[in-house]
Amino acid sequence: MPGTPQKINVAILGGGMGSLAAAWVLTDPALGGAFDVTVYQKDWLLGGKGASTRGRLDGQRIQEHGVHLLLGFYDQALRLLRQVYNEVRAKDPTAVPAFDDAIAGWDRVWMAEQYPLGTWLRDPWLAHFPPNGASPGVRAAGTSWPDLVRRAVADLQNRLFALGTLQVNVQLPSGIPDAIAHLADLIIAAANSGKGGGGTLAATLLKLGIASAKDAAAKALTVLLEAAWAACKPLLAHDDVRHAWIAIYLLATNLLGLVKDEVIVQGTDALDAQDYRDWLKGHQPPKLDTPPYLSYWSPPVRALYDLAFSRRTGLAAGVTLMAGFRLVFDYAGHFLYKMQGGMGEIVFAPLYLALSDRNVNFCFFHEVTRIGTAQENGVDVVSEIDFSVPKGVTTSTTSLQKVTGSDGTTLQCWPGDMPMIGMAPHESLTLKKGTDFDVVVLGISVGALDGSLAQELRQNKGFDDMVTHASMVATQAAQIWMTDPASKLGWQAAERAMLISYERPFNSWVDMSHLMGKEDWSAVSPRPVAVHYLCDELAPGEGTTEVDVRQSLEAWIENKARIDIWPGFACPRQPARLRALRDGGAEVEAVSPRAWRDRLPQPRHCG
Repeated sequence: MPGTPQKINVAILGGGMGSLAAAWVLTDPALGGAFDVTVYQKDWLLGGKGASTRGRLDGQRIQEHGVHLLLGFYDQALRLLRQVYNEVRAKDPTAVPAFDDAIAGWDRVWMAEQYPLGTWLRDPWLAHFPPNGASPGVRAAGTSWPDLVRRAVADLQNRLFALGTLQVNVQLPSGIPDAIAHLADLIIAAANSGKGGGGTLAATLLKLGIASAKDAAAKALTVLLEAAWAACKPLLAHDDVRHAWIAIYLLATNLLGLVKDEVIVQGTDALDAQDYRDWLKGHQPPKLDTPPYLSYWSPPVRALYDLAFSRRTGLAAGVTLMAGFRLVFDYAGHFLYKMQGGMGEIVFAPLYLALSDRNVNFCFFHEVTRIGTAQENGVDVVSEIDFSVPKGVTTSTTSLQKVTGSDGTTLQCWPGDMPMIGMAPHESLTLKKGTDFDVVVLGISVGALDGSLAQELRQNKGFDDMVTHASMVATQAAQIWMTDPASKLGWQAAERAMLISYERPFNSWVDMSHLMGKEDWSAVSPRPVAVHYLCDELAPGEGTTEVDVRQSLEAWIENKARIDIWPGFACPRQPARLRALRDGGAEVEAVSPRAWRDRLPQPRHCG
């Protein structure tokens, strides 16, 4: 039709979350169909490091690398998913469950703890985050810094008052909790004065001889920290006192750093050159002689690092400060959400269905082998893309299939076995700019941009610097199906476990037995009743084969877990129990990077 603008042809390379989110935005109906989008994925399923499949011959079990959860402050991701589910269900209400049925809120986290240093406590530290009634994926944006500060100060004041109600009464100097009643106003006044304002509070402080609201807030937090440490220090052997101190330290020291670095005005970007631990340590008062494991390397801080697989690479202080405040004080509804299925079927299958309905083309089994570049008006652009493709693959090739679990729920899932067409002889395919695509979205993980694939891209200095300096962390994970519930392991809490920051090489453990009903073990006897997911970073030089991971898992259970957290699991005089676990009565499935997707490179988390 004359006058109709020509669509921009977009080639998206890679089928991970970043790629699919880009496809979702580009096909927003509000853009009027301005983009014609094609996603090129190297194998038969979507999801990248978040992909999951089903074991057809083994109870339709969910096969997943690592523990995947949705944190309650993930506003953009949750909003995108709610939109995806609504669009799919508007066309076919049976295609996917309602979004609020696809995820379930979770409000408790256990953090492994040593006290004294070197001795793991049998009872981990339980942190409870009360639900707040908000719906995930509804709000447009998160909370502002001033409001986050007010919430943090209110929490700090409550914890100071609570010290006097503990079983072992902790006596603070009189007036300390009351003295911070206006701390949030001081901090916000300090920010306003930095912008040329400050209002009546700043003016009053000047009349009293206090140089600024910033100085007053910093002084109040310093005095508070020193007084709280002096009061708690003799009583740290009591769990509730020790936990109260660590919480007070983290709240007050983060607020102190926020004030001194003028974060409300300046933002957090300037802090990212520092590691978060160093930033915390640098802002704690000099008189504070608290050891690292009770302060800037305490269980909550270790949990943040383990959540992001960042013990070795570190965490940027600015990003972590913002994420930490939002994690604790800005979650929508619940602290986190557990997916009611594998991530592949709760996140990526619905995205595939919704994007297909938006006329996005998916080219599976299209492995990028080279990205060619050229100069265009003095700018480097992608000019060609080479692929290796099995003969016979078309844009309509898909392997998504329905699986019904023992609870009657039917989900769209990716099979664990490669479809036969993927084993066909491969041939080369080249796409050219201007003919086959106009714009490229590079959604391939940085860890894969080596060798000939990105050789030409890396001639661009900026691009090469990005790839060279991006940190990557290899991970290992295991899934354990058992015929006994967690209580038989020695886990005494009524709730399912979610333990983080325990011993390597599997420092995070989550009881994922809520997924058993999504699988189908009806043909297996004895039938598993529980499944546990474990994961951790891989240290340099550690093995990555399935045998390596299996041996690491067995050694971890025998030498660490059964001593500290699973005392009922097995002991040297009960070897049959461990053998039974290995042999299939209660089966161990160690999911190594190559155990169930042997055509893919080892998963690496990039930061």
